[in-house]
Amino acid sequence: MAYVATHQGFGHTLTARIRAAYDNMKQSRVLRREYSRTVNELSGLTDRELHDFGFSRYEIHDIANRHVYGDQFRHL
Repeated sequence: MAYVATHQGFGHTLTARIRAAYDNMKQSRVLRREYSRTVNELSGLTDRELHDFGFSRYEIHDIANRHVYGDQFRHL
């Protein structure tokens, strides 16, 4: 009598999962850096310059968030 043993894994090796986690962290770091750069640039503008663009100072973080992450909402 023959037996067939099947092993159903998680679909990814440990190395692949570690690599994916590292890549995600790296991408998050890049996005966070872009977010900070955008906030710093907008914060350096005067209130009049911000008004010329059509927004006020209290909107800077929301604008930077949309610029970097798109329309999805993220808590940073």
